[in-house]
Amino acid sequence: MESAVELVLPGGERTVTSDPACPLQDQEALARWIEGHRLFHMFLTSMNTVLGDILNSVEARRWYSTEEALCRLASLYDAATASMRYAAEFSSDTYRDVVRPSMMPPSMPPGFSGTLNREHRLMVTLLRRLAPKMRTARAGTGASDIPSEVLDAWSSVRAARRRNQESHGLVCGQFVPDGVSLLQEFHKKARRTATLEVQ
Repeated sequence: MESAVELVLPGGERTVTSDPACPLQDQEALARWIEGHRLFHMFLTSMNTVLGDILNSVEARRWYSTEEALCRLASLYDAATASMRYAAEFSSDTYRDVVRPSMMPPSMPPGFSGTLNREHRLMVTLLRRLAPKMRTARAGTGASDIPSEVLDAWSSVRAARRRNQESHGLVCGQFVPDGVSLLQEFHKKARRTATLEVQ
């Protein structure tokens, strides 16, 4: 019977892997991946709180609060980007052989994807509510009294979000050069199965 190996994550939290044959370097990569994603989730949760504050401030036309919160949001995006880069600082071979399998059955449900995360979906929804308000302001077609400092802060958020998306793209390109995520693999397999059942 396999004995468990305890991993101590960078934050001091302990977790367990059931494969004692897993080399220490691979164990450290897996711990880094887990810790980096936990940090990312913490930043994402904070971003949603700040987005809610921004929407309330815009509705109440509290421009100083809006600017301040937009600056916080840009910083959170950059912190999330840093946590993503931290999580992925290991070789593509380690990702293929150790990390990716850890996100597949039996450890995780089939088609596991961060895009299914509730906090991520909420962030996208809140941004979709905020963006039209800022576009209207930028075009000067309704909220022309929004100070330029607020619009500059919104530009900083958009730039930080672009950096985040570009960084995610680089990580995906490094580890999954064919661009096929676990979720896409799951859907392709399901479609193939459905097609075979019809025939």
